[in-house]
Amino acid sequence: MRVLLANKFFRRGAGAETVFFDTLDVLESAGHTVIPFAMADEANEPSEWSPYFARRRDYVGGSAISRARDGMSSIYSPGARRKIGELIRAGHPDVAHLHNVYHQLTLSIVDELRAAGVPTVMTVHDYKPVCPNYQLLTHDGACTRCVTGSYVNAVVHRCVKGSRAASSIAALEASLNRLRRQYDKIDRFIAPSAFLRDVLVDGGIPASRINVLPNPVAVTADPPRRERETSRRFVYIGRLAPEKGLLTLFDALGCTREPGITVHLYGAGPIEAELRERAAREELPVELHGLRTKAELAAALADARALVLPSIVPENCPMSLIEAGAAGVPAIASSVGGIPELVAHAETGLLVPPHDADALAHAMDALATDVALSERLGNGARSRVIARHHPDGYLDALLDAYRQAGAVDRGCATSNSALVA
Repeated sequence: MRVLLANKFFRRGAGAETVFFDTLDVLESAGHTVIPFAMADEANEPSEWSPYFARRRDYVGGSAISRARDGMSSIYSPGARRKIGELIRAGHPDVAHLHNVYHQLTLSIVDELRAAGVPTVMTVHDYKPVCPNYQLLTHDGACTRCVTGSYVNAVVHRCVKGSRAASSIAALEASLNRLRRQYDKIDRFIAPSAFLRDVLVDGGIPASRINVLPNPVAVTADPPRRERETSRRFVYIGRLAPEKGLLTLFDALGCTREPGITVHLYGAGPIEAELRERAAREELPVELHGLRTKAELAAALADARALVLPSIVPENCPMSLIEAGAAGVPAIASSVGGIPELVAHAETGLLVPPHDADALAHAMDALATDVALSERLGNGARSRVIARHHPDGYLDALLDAYRQAGAVDRGCATSNSALVA
């Protein structure tokens, strides 16, 4: 099968890009041809198809004129539609699989795929189809106003960057997509969690067009454990942003009772400087390591007592939880969104309420002092990941979604073990 795989970035990075490249690897290893489409950028991975990539969009740097031009193209991009048309004619895909295409590529490319008769599948990585700010969150807490109501709510509550102007652009984009019925033009949706599926259904996308398919992850034959039995290191991997609950995590460090507990943050984001300043001011046992390679993150997990994810937003299917489970590391995570589908309380990790520093501290103390509990939960997490996130099962379910969308299977292999070391 020839699969056009689209994502706005063609470089490894955040969760959506991790899933995108893992999907690419799974398909190619099974004998399928992948035709990537993305935004042109010098930081991209190499590809023979890069001449067909859309022009790079810059919403921060550049001149005022270029920012204004790119801002308009963030809603509907004729240039991206033209380039994917050229790619379709050159690559002759049997199916298109969209990932994170908003702003830099836009849903304009769906119109070209439909005009060319290419069946289209979209993996939904967040709540963008029904929520202009992606997160189901406003300054005053969790929010689903736009899911079933007007996108004007996003403007009223300044949901995007706290800015009425940015929120207006996002609301306009969402309104135009709804008016033009852009999501009706997508044949099949993949929701990595049942929670996300239910939100999409509440927003008007029929359940009959949604497949629940959790993200895949590489599973090593024997994950390294190193000094985990004596470790009191807790690891966070992800974006350093307010919605991730890191301020609650810092509060929890003031409530822990066990000595020797340390927290190690891997990632970057808008509150990095604030976190560094607070850690220094309060002399918290926290180290911020910045962005690290995949190998370095694997080493960090090998030494960790647990992964911590104290999100205050309803997460979809966080890759950090799956990767930790694959390494046999239990998680302490907030009981929000799709997280309870990944972490079974007292079986593969511990769930705590969001914003609850005392509960988070209690869970950290419990795993820091009880090696047997930590090992039992870690083993349970690994077994659960192998059963639910193995690349073989992901590929089979993915090909089923392609066929349900209308793609014709031309007899390629339908199993894969490339992500199993």
